[in-house]
Amino acid sequence: MNVEAGSVGDAPTRPDWARGPVRPVLGASSCDVWRIDLEALALAGGGDPEHSPLDAAERERARRFVFDRHRRWYTAARTALRSIVGGYLGLEPAAVPIELEELGRPRLALDGLPVALREAHGAAGPLDFNLSHTDGLALLAVAHGGPLGVDVEQLREMNDTEALARRFYTGDEIDRVLGSAGLARQRAFFLCWTRKEAVLKSTGVGLTVSTRSVHVGATPESRTLDFRSKQSVVPLVLHSFEVRDGAFGACAVAPAVTRLAFHDFGPGLG
Repeated sequence: MNVEAGSVGDAPTRPDWARGPVRPVLGASSCDVWRIDLEALALAGGGDPEHSPLDAAERERARRFVFDRHRRWYTAARTALRSIVGGYLGLEPAAVPIELEELGRPRLALDGLPVALREAHGAAGPLDFNLSHTDGLALLAVAHGGPLGVDVEQLREMNDTEALARRFYTGDEIDRVLGSAGLARQRAFFLCWTRKEAVLKSTGVGLTVSTRSVHVGATPESRTLDFRSKQSVVPLVLHSFEVRDGAFGACAVAPAVTRLAFHDFGPGLG
């Protein structure tokens, strides 16, 4: 589907999620957004780090989780990431080379690709990806060249939305949250939060940039903005959408990306 802004009241519309192909093909002006049910994947055998395609560093991180559900979800998320990215590259999940940028953002390690694949892959721009998860739900965005950021949040009741909005938001974002009540306030708060996270994750600078310095709005319309950090000014286009009932997502992409496609990894989530 082409990128379109849309909303129902104060909530974004839900795109057409459909089960994604095993061997996806990514257009130069496209971004694929994958929805992943981590608990379903874990129950199907994808939650055990010792019997997974994770590398040694990922398995070690999985072992450090205190709660078993967090270990399952982390393992399932990394398994899905490797499986999906491997599908684009024609590689087995365990063979997908992943490295960390300076501030910890995962990326494809081009030096770890076979030479022929590296050359073919580089012609279209390096494949970039970004992963986000909340409890047992994850989103993975994949595009050529970046910048690229994605975030997902489950709506939930919070008693301190006013204080948090004043601390992390700015201007009309604060007004939108404080001017709402009940479910509308939850929607405005988490909609704005997903948008800020997607932008902050798009270049890997994360929370080294103040959330108050990034104006994204607390309404679901698509928005073009310049993301300013100490290193650079990066133009982005920001999109919001409903992931499932009670969960919002946002994706920040380069202006050259004119199409978002929405896929389910494994069984559809409805």
